Amino acid sequence: MAHDFADALCTQTINPCNSALHPAVRDAKIRPEGSEVPIQQAYGGESHCFGCGEHNPDGLKLKSYRIKGGLVARITLEKKHLCFPGIVSGGIITTLFDCHGVPALDRSYAHVV
Repeated sequence: MAHDFADALCTQTINPCNSALHPAVRDAKIRPEGSEVPIQQAYGGESHCFGCGEHNPDGLKLKSYRIKGGLVARITLEKKHLCFPGIVSGGIITTLFDCHGVPALDRSYAHVV
């Protein structure tokens, strides 16, 4: 029983988003268990971030998932996020880049040169 808990904890720590595309699956043959979660939830589940925090009622709630060779996220913005008709505010765009890109900088994408 303790061994199962340790294995589950190790898997969660190494591949917290539980993605079949996480490098730990390829490199260490650690298979994910359960369903995949967005990387923002995996690395910051209690976040109140405006861009990706689940606990910010006014936030964008961006969710990024692993795909082969990177990440993907889809979002539909509201009229309140526009600076002019049909033009998204630069601050919103910057926030989306920040919240989509920063989680990709976890240890699974880090390479020492």
